[in-house]
Amino acid sequence: MARQLDPRGTIEERIYSRFVVDPFTGCHNWTGALSAGKYGSIYYEGRMQKAHRVRYQLECGPVNPDHDLDHLCRNTRCINPAHLEPVTRGENLRRSPLMDRNSKKTHCSRGHEFSPENTRIRANGWRTCKACMRMHMKEWRKKNVA
Repeated sequence: MARQLDPRGTIEERIYSRFVVDPFTGCHNWTGALSAGKYGSIYYEGRMQKAHRVRYQLECGPVNPDHDLDHLCRNTRCINPAHLEPVTRGENLRRSPLMDRNSKKTHCSRGHEFSPENTRIRANGWRTCKACMRMHMKEWRKKNVA
């Protein structure tokens, strides 16, 4: 596919002008625009895209649309392809330090135990307390069905 001419330069020129290399970690830290203050973003192919994903695809080839690029360095501003690995969303969530912390919890915020009988695993990998869901639905029905 032929790339369109852009007055700002080619996508490679635009990406390479917007990161600095951290000599200690090897991270290529994005200095351009950020989406939600977390991931680098760049306008490419008619829309804003994550800079790490664009760079990975330019240098390593296409990524399955169903896969995330996991930052092995845990630095969301890093766009170094060597620090990225295509993984499923579930695997990416399992590797997340936040998920790791939550996976160690034995009880929900209301004190119900996360047992196999009382736990629902949602599509995004998060756990939901069935007892709390029942309480919530009972309150909702009382409020909305009457």
